[in-house]
Amino acid sequence: MHAVGSVPDGHHDLCDVLRAFQFDTPAAIRNDSIGTSAHRDYERHHRMPQQVQAIRRWWQDTPSSVRWVAYICLPLGVLTLGLGIYGDSHDWWDNRGFLTNLVSSLTSLLFGVPTALFVLSSLGDAQAQARERRRLQTSAEPEIRQLESLITQRFNVSGAHELQQRCIELLHDLRQAWERDEDPQPYQDRFNELVKVRDEQGQELTDAAAGRVHLAWLQELQAQWEVLDNDLRPRALEAGTEWVPALWSRHVREYLVRLANRDEDLRMKEHCEGLEQLAAVVRRLNALYR
Repeated sequence: MHAVGSVPDGHHDLCDVLRAFQFDTPAAIRNDSIGTSAHRDYERHHRMPQQVQAIRRWWQDTPSSVRWVAYICLPLGVLTLGLGIYGDSHDWWDNRGFLTNLVSSLTSLLFGVPTALFVLSSLGDAQAQARERRRLQTSAEPEIRQLESLITQRFNVSGAHELQQRCIELLHDLRQAWERDEDPQPYQDRFNELVKVRDEQGQELTDAAAGRVHLAWLQELQAQWEVLDNDLRPRALEAGTEWVPALWSRHVREYLVRLANRDEDLRMKEHCEGLEQLAAVVRRLNALYR
């Protein structure tokens, strides 16, 4: 038995390799797209309120010099404010106009300086993030387009949307076939039909050529995923823009690693799930950056 991602003696194309896989148990088929209910429940019950997280991130991202000004000025401002209120209640300021103006001005200054610094710092951060978002948009769009192009190079689909839909439909039909105890071979044939077996000129690939084409495609796909996941994703998170959920990225990375490691236990159903996850990532990135 050979794994997809290897070139078995140069005599099998990708369809031949896929036909060698056996089906997994139906209990492993997911009814939804990506993610598990257990993971969602964990996040819902263990994450901090979003407002608290946002305040904490805002304070941590504020320059240390501004924070020190706040640490010094705000307590002194509270002190002078309390002094002014206490003095009013005891009629201290009736005949002390200059001192009254001095204390009130100092109180305003102690509150106004950190407030102004916070506002200016926030405006500067917002401008920097906006510039980084524009640069990220410029960088991400061609990389996402290249990833989708790799999908259409190796599969008989027009794009990520069609690949995802066909994988979802196949998994749904396969689950029903198992429930009815039907022969699963027709569904594996449907999956095999997704794979291109002809070159750009429309000529059918030989076994050796198909193996070389598939290996080169896999290497290119992994390299393109590394660009998106290791370069663009950290930049997007740093700029405060959306990206695909971390769970989606982890599923795709695990699938590509198993392909690269020539995992012989990787079955057709898992191939279909992995491709569906990859297509979902491409569609999400298209929605965000194209």
